[in-house]
Amino acid sequence: MGQLYQSLQVFGWYALWNPDKIVLVLILFGLYLLFMVGPLRPNLPFARAARPQEIIATAAALLLYYIVQGSPFYLMSHMIFSLHMTHMAILYLLIPPLLIIGIPGWAYAYVFRYRPLKRLVDALSYPLVAIFLFNGLFSLYHLPTVFDFLNTHRTFHTLYAILMFTAGWIMWWPILNPLPDRTEMSHLRKVTYIFANGILLTPACAFLFLSETPLYQTYYDHGLWTQMVGFCLPPGTRDTVDLTALSISQFNLMPPLDDQHLGGILMKIWQELIYAAFLILVLVRWFGETRKKDREIEQMVYAEAEKRLESERASQEKNVSLHGV
Repeated sequence: MGQLYQSLQVFGWYALWNPDKIVLVLILFGLYLLFMVGPLRPNLPFARAARPQEIIATAAALLLYYIVQGSPFYLMSHMIFSLHMTHMAILYLLIPPLLIIGIPGWAYAYVFRYRPLKRLVDALSYPLVAIFLFNGLFSLYHLPTVFDFLNTHRTFHTLYAILMFTAGWIMWWPILNPLPDRTEMSHLRKVTYIFANGILLTPACAFLFLSETPLYQTYYDHGLWTQMVGFCLPPGTRDTVDLTALSISQFNLMPPLDDQHLGGILMKIWQELIYAAFLILVLVRWFGETRKKDREIEQMVYAEAEKRLESERASQEKNVSLHGV
């Protein structure tokens, strides 16, 4: 790791830490506070201020975004395949649900006043569509020819990344939809949905782990590697580093095939951990709602029993008064 750290210094602090991304994250969080908590919040009866847990979820999403897209981790993920898979897990599996949780439901309702947009989201977030859309795009991305092409063509890579992020957001929407007028999935279906997502992602991870040869030339072919690393550098720094003079081995922690196998394992581990966390969230909510319904039934039974006792007591008092007469 020490050698890797020293090798990375050739890119300079600006390329490693991307201060423009820090500014972007701070601006986005500032706008979030202004519109969701502060004076720019819409003057609507239902536009409550964001709750503390929502603010924390949004802050966590933006911090994770900077880590995977702005810190040295971003550049390293284009040199070390196992870090690339961790990058994918955080960017497409963890950040979207945090943003859904972090933005109050009224804000989504306000945006979805535009009926065509609402109908489009409803169609794409239908569980079967959402689950196959995300997992299909994820699997397609990791086909060797597609992967190498996207990682050496900046425009196509950016467009596909936006598409993947949108698909990740849509994939989580059926479970975490905060709209007040939503048609909510049952908790049992949510549990099934999470398990199905885990199963559909497994073939791509197994494909990486079971391969007997390195699949992605961008991680071992020097010409393609320089193209991939080059488009990760901020515009002002690309001409300051002679990538052709760098050796891939300077930045590798292990042979390409071992790195690829580790990437497949890490992706599956990250996926299981993230899905398990949200599965626990679903189960806790399910248990809470069940307990609430049980208490309501108990209160109804208790109230009915009290009513009967009152009726019997009144009847007895009436009989006593009649006998007294």
